[in-house]
Amino acid sequence: KHFLPVTQEQSSPEFALVSASVLLLIGSTGNIHSLFFPLAYIHIFFLTMSLKPSHAILISLGIVLFHFALLDEFSAQSVSPLISLVLMLLVFLFAKKQYEEHLKSQGVVEQQQEELSDQQSNAILFITTFLKPKLENLLKLTDYPQENQDVITRQILIIQDEVEQLLQDVDTD
Repeated sequence: KHFLPVTQEQSSPEFALVSASVLLLIGSTGNIHSLFFPLAYIHIFFLTMSLKPSHAILISLGIVLFHFALLDEFSAQSVSPLISLVLMLLVFLFAKKQYEEHLKSQGVVEQQQEELSDQQSNAILFITTFLKPKLENLLKLTDYPQENQDVITRQILIIQDEVEQLLQDVDTD
C-alpha cells in the first residue's frame, strides 16, 4: 500500500541515477530556460514523497544549488524559478505529511471496524448460543409459574450476570 512503487529502503541508487539524468537533461538544454525545467518540480515531488524529509530537503537544495551554479546572469527573473523550487518543496513536504496522517487515520478506522465486527460476532454468538435457549427455557417454565418460581428467578439472574459481563468486556475493549 505504498503511494509510490519505490520504497525508502531501495531508493538511493535509483534516485541518484534519476537525479543525475534529470539534472543533466535540464542543465544541458538551457537550465531554467529549458523546456524540460518543469521536470525539476516533478523530480522534487517524487523525491519528497519517496525519501525521508531530511534527505528530500538536502537533495532538493542540492538541485537548487546546481541550477544556481549554471545561471549565466544573476537577476530576480532568473532566481525566481529557483525560489519556486524551494517553495514547492515546502508544499510537497506538507502534502506528504498530510498523506501519511491520512494513512494512519485510515489504519485506525480499519482497526476500529474490525473490532466492531468482532463485537458484532460475539453479540450474535451470545444471543444464539446463550440468550435464546435461556429465554425458550424460561418460557416453558412459565407454564407452571408457582412451582418454577425459584428456577425462573435463578435463570433471570444468570442472564443478568452474563449480560453485565458481556457489557464489561465491550467497555474494556
